[in-house]
Amino acid sequence: MANVLELLATVILLFALPTQSEDVLKIKPDLGELLVKPLTQQVLQCEVTTSRLDAKLSWEAPSSTLFSQESKNVVNGASHLMSTTITIDKFEPKYNGNYSCVLKDGAYEKRAYINLRAVTEKKEEPIFNASSTTAALSCSIDLTGIEDVVWLQNYTLVSELKDKDRFVSTKENFTLTINNPTIDDANLYIARFTINNKNYDCEVEFRASPQVMAFEKSKNLIQDDTLELQCKVKGYPRTVVTWYKDDEPLNVTLDSQMELTGLNGHKNARLRITKVDFAHGGDYKCEAYSKYFNETSSKTITVRVKDKLAALWPFLGIVGEVVVLCTIIFIYEKRRNKQAEQEENNAQESDENASEKKDGLRHRNTTSNNPSA
Repeated sequence: MANVLELLATVILLFALPTQSEDVLKIKPDLGELLVKPLTQQVLQCEVTTSRLDAKLSWEAPSSTLFSQESKNVVNGASHLMSTTITIDKFEPKYNGNYSCVLKDGAYEKRAYINLRAVTEKKEEPIFNASSTTAALSCSIDLTGIEDVVWLQNYTLVSELKDKDRFVSTKENFTLTINNPTIDDANLYIARFTINNKNYDCEVEFRASPQVMAFEKSKNLIQDDTLELQCKVKGYPRTVVTWYKDDEPLNVTLDSQMELTGLNGHKNARLRITKVDFAHGGDYKCEAYSKYFNETSSKTITVRVKDKLAALWPFLGIVGEVVVLCTIIFIYEKRRNKQAEQEENNAQESDENASEKKDGLRHRNTTSNNPSA
């Protein structure tokens, strides 16, 4: 009986003790090998759910790597979630190698690995020229085993663009040629390489100095209307837009009715004013500045704000004109009728007088009035 109890206790103890198989280390990004752009920031995260309350989770990197590490531990009953994050601010080729996430609890140890490798890129990034008939973009990388390469314009395949026939991709030298380029073509382009069923994106810029599209000459609003002005900018890299009112910088923080938002990637390019008042009238100028080209482009629009009753005044004016006209017609008709009545009375009196005269002439021709007859 004692042996049975000891066996049962041993089984219970074995089930109670943490097992190595339960500690599954999860690395993000979930890749065996990660191709990294040089001088870019790289973040690796590792997490595990374990019942080993005394365990520690940490990253181990190649000895030359400069990194910062942050760890978290969330206890949930008998288990806890552990995570650790490593951040490399500027990845360099000398940091290439295996990075391991290690869970340790005394003699117990478990690891998960990810290999990081810096990729050297050689790029051709043209600048838009209105007189050029073609623009050639290219990117080559120091990797073997390239299976395919496709080009994207701002994350849209060039083969899916409306004017896709102007874009010609050459896989032999990883070049994208744009025929008859326009400033609208200035954008971010991506050469997406497929290597061992993994993708690597090489970003290539087709640059153009900023160009602000013309506004309509003026805009008329009524009090309490909403004003929205869109500063449409062409060019790449994207710009920061500054707004001016009557040649003074517009400070939206001083007016709760004003709001600035982005438009087509250009910061602060959309100005919105709710419930405009007379003070919001004036000349508005949007100015787009490109740090890359150190150039600006601007356009101006005149905004007029009218009284909310402004639309009523023309109507009242028309009503007033109608009233005056009707009054004149009424007075004129009244006078004309009176004049006609007077003329009729005069005519009637004339007829009566003529009749009396005729009657008198007859009397003078009678025998009683003429003895000699």
